[in-house]
Amino acid sequence: MNNISFDLYNLFYVVASAGSISRAAEELYISQPAVTQSIRKLEMQLGGTLFYRVPKGVVLTEEGKKLYCYMKESIETIENAEKKFSQYINLEEGTIRIRCGNTFGVSILYNAILQFSNMFPKINIEVSNGLAFDSINGLSKGKYDIVIFKDSNQELPTNVEKIEGPEDQLCFYATPEYLKENPINKYQDLENCNLILTTKNSNTGKVLSEFAEKNGLKISARYEISNSEARKHFAKNGMGIAIGQESLIKNEIADGTLIKLDLKPDLPKIKASIAILKGEISSFATLKFVDFLRDEFEE
Repeated sequence: MNNISFDLYNLFYVVASAGSISRAAEELYISQPAVTQSIRKLEMQLGGTLFYRVPKGVVLTEEGKKLYCYMKESIETIENAEKKFSQYINLEEGTIRIRCGNTFGVSILYNAILQFSNMFPKINIEVSNGLAFDSINGLSKGKYDIVIFKDSNQELPTNVEKIEGPEDQLCFYATPEYLKENPINKYQDLENCNLILTTKNSNTGKVLSEFAEKNGLKISARYEISNSEARKHFAKNGMGIAIGQESLIKNEIADGTLIKLDLKPDLPKIKASIAILKGEISSFATLKFVDFLRDEFEE
């Protein structure tokens, strides 16, 4: 197999498209003799004639026409690939696949999406919800580009990198009316109430189970709901006492709709973290979006 330089094939393509050695030389910014010499070199390496000279330029031989068809398709493919690459690095095209827990999707993700989409409207963003363990395993296998999760110091796959975010306080909360009928002065009082908790296998559920075991508490759910907004909705409608992040109920606490239970010791704090693949080059859009998430973490 001949080891022929692609530059020679590209020069052949330009000459064939222009139909003239002189016009090709102008387009390539080289001399006519250099073009002629390169064509002869290519013909020698291929072992056949590519052009016939005519008064107004050159025309392809039958063999040259066949080669031109292949070169035209190949070069157009390369040009399209270069154009696509340029669109990707300029964030004019692309898709970001994000996986997040329900809570953090509300607390940090949506603001970042709004800001990012305003600046880069042609980037598609796909968001799905799921448990941290399953999501991170999916990330390690290339199913997602970014995972946002509650960090409980779980072990990560070797090809996953963690970017730590801010801490948030877990708390129990309920309406003033519910607490008036069900006074809570200590954690043991919760045993007689309707508790609106997250699922046991979620990170928050695991943190709560560890806290309860450490402090000798028996905390069981009347309603087990993974979505933090749904838990808040249940609590606001007087269905019981819910658990969640303090930052997600700050508006309701401020207007008196909900009351945060002041119990000691405090429930643990949880941390939001970002997981991305390491050792592999993420897309420009993914890396840029991670920057937006970092900004949300710092606010």
